[in-house]
Amino acid sequence: MKHLLVLTLLAALMTSLCGFFQPALAGDSDQARLDRATRAYNLGKYRDVYRLVQPLAEQGNVQAQILMGRLFENGLGVDQDPAAAVDWYGRAAEAGSPEGMVLLAYCYQLGLGVMKDGAQAFLWTQKAADLGSPEAQFNLAMMFSRGKLVDRNPQLAFAWAEKSAQAGYAEAQRYVGACYEHGAGVKKDLEKARYWYDKAAAQGFREEGSVFSRTEK
Repeated sequence: MKHLLVLTLLAALMTSLCGFFQPALAGDSDQARLDRATRAYNLGKYRDVYRLVQPLAEQGNVQAQILMGRLFENGLGVDQDPAAAVDWYGRAAEAGSPEGMVLLAYCYQLGLGVMKDGAQAFLWTQKAADLGSPEAQFNLAMMFSRGKLVDRNPQLAFAWAEKSAQAGYAEAQRYVGACYEHGAGVKKDLEKARYWYDKAAAQGFREEGSVFSRTEK
């Protein structure tokens, strides 16, 4: 009888606790849900990610929309659907998200889930760069450097890469170092080249073909 009473009390306690915690989950803030979704993503629990972010994405949360895009782009927890990925990236981009713009530009550049369109790729990259995205600024620099989507312009390539480098983007720092080493789009300056190469190297990006890497071997 005593054991039965203990079990009954434990059952009542568990029921009470479940009732206590459940509303907390249902009433999570958007950020709390996104944090849980990020943890689930890192653990490979992609179905949980979808369950957590899909309602937020539909409500217009741009971080959730980007996560939805990544799930559909890579077929994580859902059937792979590049067109759906473009749709979600597009929603985030239209809402003003620089990250969404970068991802949408990437899709247009490669023809991923949408017809390849260099003009759209450039447009969205430019928009994100103007909003201060270091990744977009570097991507824009590469467009001007290579002259594939726009006319080649080494000076503009350097200018955008320098903005990105100053924001701490390692690939841009390495590129700016190379520009100073070879006088591409800017006056040759080996001291500044060394400065930017060192900045990039501190983040794991080394320029193996530079004059400095050859003399250090």
